[in-house]
Amino acid sequence: MKMLKKLAALILAATMVLVLFTACGGDTTSTPEAQAEAQMMSTINAKRGSAVQLCNDTELKQEAEKFLDSAVDINTGFLKFTHSVKVDRDDQGIYTAKVVVKNEYTGKLLEEFFNLINNENKDVNISTVGKWTKVGVAAKTVKGNMYISIVVQVNPNA
Repeated sequence: MKMLKKLAALILAATMVLVLFTACGGDTTSTPEAQAEAQMMSTINAKRGSAVQLCNDTELKQEAEKFLDSAVDINTGFLKFTHSVKVDRDDQGIYTAKVVVKNEYTGKLLEEFFNLINNENKDVNISTVGKWTKVGVAAKTVKGNMYISIVVQVNPNA
């Protein structure tokens, strides 16, 4: 009976460890969109340095998907430039920045994101990656062009 309890405890502990390692994992499909999202999340976390690593937040990813759909013309596959950048600020000073760019990944997509946000809103410093509290990334291919949308929540007081 003691051996059975020890075996059950061992199995339970192993299961808990496996669940812990899959907490930030994405789906295992290797679509180009999933790869672009994973690559962007990896770049974001690399820029964070020693700060807590972020996962692709489900809620913000859905927001990024909606923003991407509103920013890309489904018929032509081109960006509607007037809707490709948006920044909102709440009552506590936390702001949410959204951007959609054509995903021609050159390793500078994150810097392009910083430039777009900073050029659109001079009072917002989005490049303080350590103050990002949540991030959502979504990618979509429309008419042969892949677009990536990033939604970031930033707490400047963090």
